[in-house]
Amino acid sequence: MSVAELKANFCESSNVPIVSGDPVDRPLNAWLRRNAGTPDVALVGIPFDGATVVPSRKGAAEGPAAVREALGDLNCYNLSLDIEFYDAINGIDLGDVRVDSSDSVREVHDRVSTQIASVIKSGLFPITIGGDDSLCFAGARALCNAVNGKVGVVGFDAHLDMRILYSDETASGSSYRRMFEELDGRIDPKNVVHIGGNGWFAAKEYADYARQRGVTLITADDVYEHGIGNAVREAVEKASIGTEAIYVNFDMDVLDQHYAPGKVMRNPGGLRGRDAYVAARLLGQAPKVRYFALNEVNPNRDVSKFTSLVGAYVIGHLLAGISLRQKAGEVAHGKR
Repeated sequence: MSVAELKANFCESSNVPIVSGDPVDRPLNAWLRRNAGTPDVALVGIPFDGATVVPSRKGAAEGPAAVREALGDLNCYNLSLDIEFYDAINGIDLGDVRVDSSDSVREVHDRVSTQIASVIKSGLFPITIGGDDSLCFAGARALCNAVNGKVGVVGFDAHLDMRILYSDETASGSSYRRMFEELDGRIDPKNVVHIGGNGWFAAKEYADYARQRGVTLITADDVYEHGIGNAVREAVEKASIGTEAIYVNFDMDVLDQHYAPGKVMRNPGGLRGRDAYVAARLLGQAPKVRYFALNEVNPNRDVSKFTSLVGAYVIGHLLAGISLRQKAGEVAHGKR
């Protein structure tokens, strides 16, 4: 499917602005709009929070617009990493998945799975911005629909999201259970690594369920003790065994409240912002990672739009990792 055909499946969205007026800068907006050859990466918004069951916590539907606005602050060069992805990879903003007020959770999930699978089949790496974390399941199913083999999952979340489904309308805390029960064995729990579980948020029954199924749980305390680099390397190794591709779901509530105040759920003692950036870069470099979803930025609970900027930084570091992967591939194939 061509880029034009893909874009026709999505709705117009708020554009990533250009903040810098310096002529030597290469802002991310210009990178998205330059139309320099075939895109490698596609940005998609999913403005949906219909599975957030507590009314006072709604607001993640506004996350895609807020993160896009924050992306306008980014240049394509990172001083700390000495990496510029402007010429290494090409990107495009496809817009938003259509979400109507009358849509059920299942209808939105079906639309997301179908449309993002088309993006992947077209050879693009989707970066989606949600939206509540029920979209974790829809994204995993999209990758399963786009590839032939099994799919591994690396998930970042303060919560386990292993809740039992008590009705047809799934809540945002049931994504991993749905992966195991509804995808016909395409995702083996032994290929699922959950990073960042923390504190008093999980019922023991759900932790027992995850461990009995073979899910690897790397808690926030584990990350603090052993480092985020070790956690991500272990996760990629386990998610890669016997799989064709890896899906990464990053729920912003995995971060401590000081680093990301504007989330659906607050999380004292969560991961640090720098943990998120290192993780995103390392995952961008991992050859089997084919899809990255960032969920649960809630502008209604944010402070000075800071969480949106942290989400944008996560995406920037992911793009740095993908560009490093691309360069490594060129060296391996003698193209450089």
